[in-house]
Amino acid sequence: LEGAGEASEGMHMVHPAILAIDEVAATSPEVLARKAFFRDYSQRYGQFSGFASYAADALHLIVRAIEDAGSTDPVKIRDALERQRYNGLTGRFVFSDRYHGGVAGNALTVVTVRNGKWVLAN
Repeated sequence: LEGAGEASEGMHMVHPAILAIDEVAATSPEVLARKAFFRDYSQRYGQFSGFASYAADALHLIVRAIEDAGSTDPVKIRDALERQRYNGLTGRFVFSDRYHGGVAGNALTVVTVRNGKWVLAN
């Protein structure tokens, strides 16, 4: 948004709700964790990156898969990832031997830019 300035006003994007986390009601431990991550990240780096939750979740999933596999062997890590179910910062992740997309579709929402800030579109 910073680079686009006023030209971004009214722009829409499909993204996890963490970009507009201030508008999300804290109804679960997962949402509270997302709010805390958004706050801490923004304080530390001056603004929030829409990619930050993906990176944090990826790191967590890989570490967990290595622990579950008891190995750093790539095949064993892949097999452990395929069994993962995880409520992350981005949303719910579900993997299988046939589905490697990870994040569930219901983790996504439409956000829009209002007054230079991401907000929920609905």
